[in-house]
Amino acid sequence: MKLIIAWLLLGITFNLFSDCKTPAPSISSDLNQTDQLQPSAQTLPQEIWTMFQSEDNSYWFGSNGMGVFHQTMQGLTQYTIEDDLISNTIRGIQEDEQGMIYIETPEGVSQYDGRTFHNLTPVISTTNQWELHPEDLWFNCNGDAGDIFRYDGNTMYQLQLPRQDLMSAFGIDTTHERFSPYSVFGVDKDLQGNLWIGTATAGAFRFDGDEFLWVREPELSVLPDQRVPGVRSMLQDTDSSMLLSNFVHRYEVIQMGTMSTYKVKKGFTEDVPYFIDRLPYFNSGIRDHRNQLWMTTYSGTVYQYDGDHLLEHHVQINGKSAAIISIYEDRYHNIFLCTQNLGVLRWTGLRFDPYEL
Repeated sequence: MKLIIAWLLLGITFNLFSDCKTPAPSISSDLNQTDQLQPSAQTLPQEIWTMFQSEDNSYWFGSNGMGVFHQTMQGLTQYTIEDDLISNTIRGIQEDEQGMIYIETPEGVSQYDGRTFHNLTPVISTTNQWELHPEDLWFNCNGDAGDIFRYDGNTMYQLQLPRQDLMSAFGIDTTHERFSPYSVFGVDKDLQGNLWIGTATAGAFRFDGDEFLWVREPELSVLPDQRVPGVRSMLQDTDSSMLLSNFVHRYEVIQMGTMSTYKVKKGFTEDVPYFIDRLPYFNSGIRDHRNQLWMTTYSGTVYQYDGDHLLEHHVQINGKSAAIISIYEDRYHNIFLCTQNLGVLRWTGLRFDPYEL
């Protein structure tokens, strides 16, 4: 239990490898029509955990305790609980097909309609009926014991993952634990539209709209050295297999009639076996527009992988290593890092530099 809390406090909660520097995208002058407040901030705080570019090309930045920041042509506007945001601790930002912005926090989800914030009230599904539609938004609410939340455009449903025999699978006795092993830390979709769900210590689940596949490898629970990294990020590999939580194993889903199963591939590739030891986990990852994988560790390293070759970037600013929380690619193919101690960093084609507003 103490190990889980410790990891949460840490935030765990081109040619081939180089492109010309992408010009910073211009922000349309009509974006500011939605913001009702005048620009209220000059710079972003150092603790930025997440970011998002909306359809209108403006940027949203989620801080760790100072609310959310919206960058438009007019400047930078800060929103906090004083503006009816549900919490100042931001963990995720999404947008629906109508242009509504959704701010995810440990206290719940706030919806922004361009003028005001409205807090979504979850409805506990008594039948725990799961559905999967392309337009649905999914929230983990920072590991809420209700497992996971689905918003269909009208209602946010609180759902529960199918309970498993964790004692037999992992040797975990959850009878007296205050922290649910099913607390969801990661939610991602693969290229086929399947939903992948990563938990604290209960492994990972794939939901295809009809049935669940439970990935119950020991490396997705408590590691032999007693680390509890949790499945925080799931990423589809260049060969369509799924990478879950860490690179000790690679998991490939295989369809067999009406039943789903998987097989485990050791390592990353035969060409770079050292990768296993050098990257025991990844807390955030993306597949960019060129199908390259970018994977980050909290300790300031970014791994870039094209399916054959691996490049390692050590991210430092003025001698200070970045505590990386998440990585993001915008609509213009710019790649950003959100960090615990250095704000937002942007890939220049050679290195990550501070993002200039």
